[in-house]
Amino acid sequence: SFEKPVGEKTDATYGSKWRVQVIKFGPGKDGRINWPKAPLVASLSLFDKSRVFINDDSQHVDPAKAQRFGKPVKALAGWLSNPAVVGDAIHADFEVLQSAEKLRSDLIDAFERGNPEFLGLSVDIGAYSKKVMVAGKEMMEPVKVLSVQTDVVYDPTNEGKFLKMVASQIQKVEQFP
Repeated sequence: SFEKPVGEKTDATYGSKWRVQVIKFGPGKDGRINWPKAPLVASLSLFDKSRVFINDDSQHVDPAKAQRFGKPVKALAGWLSNPAVVGDAIHADFEVLQSAEKLRSDLIDAFERGNPEFLGLSVDIGAYSKKVMVAGKEMMEPVKVLSVQTDVVYDPTNEGKFLKMVASQIQKVEQFP
């Protein structure tokens, strides 16, 4: 289930903050990485204020096309705040930059038209890792997380998703005579 956006579309901040599920613990659906709870929870502070990017999908799918020296500034979409462990996942608030207007518009449109999983999130985590066997398949598994970034994608591997809009209007200050 999902909640439709609330507030007035004319508000400057409508759709600028979303509660998201950043990552669900366990094996990724692509079968490459297992994401155990312990090292992710131990690194929860690294999720706070971590950058969120909108990349060209070829950069995400094909490592050979990835930016050699990191992601471009023009691909910044916002940042995460208030990370928390919720059940078998990490949730956070996604603060959308004003310059990411198309993303904000696409999120609102998808939610209003009943397709909240139109876009998702995929973590890009730097970590010390080891090889492990999970359900008879060899996978990499982080042992110690060193850095966290997140990408907006259309096909997340660990159920990264937009849950609901949490900010939709500017606070109005009442003035008393």
